[in-house]
Amino acid sequence: MRNVNLDIALLRTFVLTHQLGSMARTADVVGRSQSAVSQQMSRLEEIFGQQLFLRQGRLTSLTEAGIAALPFAEEMLRLNDELVRVAAKSDDGKEIRLGMALDFSVGMLNALLREFQQKNPAVRLSMLTDRHTVLSEKLANGALDLALMFSENEPQGAHSLGRVQQVWVGQRSVLERPRPLQLVVFEEQCGFRTRALLALAEAGIAAHIAVTCSSLAALWVAVESGYGIALRTAIGVPKPLLLDASDSLLPLLPQVHLCLHQTPHGLHTPAHQLRRRIMDGLPQLLPALAADVSRPLDALPDHAA
Repeated sequence: MRNVNLDIALLRTFVLTHQLGSMARTADVVGRSQSAVSQQMSRLEEIFGQQLFLRQGRLTSLTEAGIAALPFAEEMLRLNDELVRVAAKSDDGKEIRLGMALDFSVGMLNALLREFQQKNPAVRLSMLTDRHTVLSEKLANGALDLALMFSENEPQGAHSLGRVQQVWVGQRSVLERPRPLQLVVFEEQCGFRTRALLALAEAGIAAHIAVTCSSLAALWVAVESGYGIALRTAIGVPKPLLLDASDSLLPLLPQVHLCLHQTPHGLHTPAHQLRRRIMDGLPQLLPALAADVSRPLDALPDHAA
């Protein structure tokens, strides 16, 4: 078998397209035309002699061959980027950029992060709390190193730290009003919004979006004020706002995974160390965090991740 030298740029585009699920989105991130991205993937498929992507309109998903190739491509990118950093002796590895999904308070990681910083005093930690779509894009373009996000299924390339129950929250008086049921949701492209609307429709419960919020703080204020109910995770929900799904005839939704994602652009050594610390420590904390439904209303998270 002849030796073939793989182009790292092709592998980087391959991993990025998998992360974003669309060649058009990949083209936007890398600043190239969609046809150029498509040609890169065609070239990689030609080298491998197998189709790597299934194309469904503008969306893409991995074939069996693509699934098999993905972990090798990710490891080659990691080694490539690590080699470049080591060879250049750069100092850009002194900052770790950590993203966290809404509902996940920075305070919940205080002990873990404080211990990490005590052992790595030269490392700067910067944290961003935002929605799933924003964090995914920033991971894909290298603006984040790591991100904690919720997902219905365990995504390829991510590590599941455990599962958390989805719960309905709000004032019980909202359920006693005439239908349609009033909802408090985030703007579009929110997984909880989509799942709430779908579950209610399948249960035959008419619903109306009463309040659309752009922040978790606004959502909690609207829910506490009785403007509607919302679907969130069980992490950090104040007990007075927790609605019993069976008692209130609301649909019971399945658990979601809390997953640790990493950028496809490679991690420097401190980021690898933090990733390992989170993977080792957070699963032990998660059951207690998800069971903490006793906080008073004045302890509602506003800058949650």
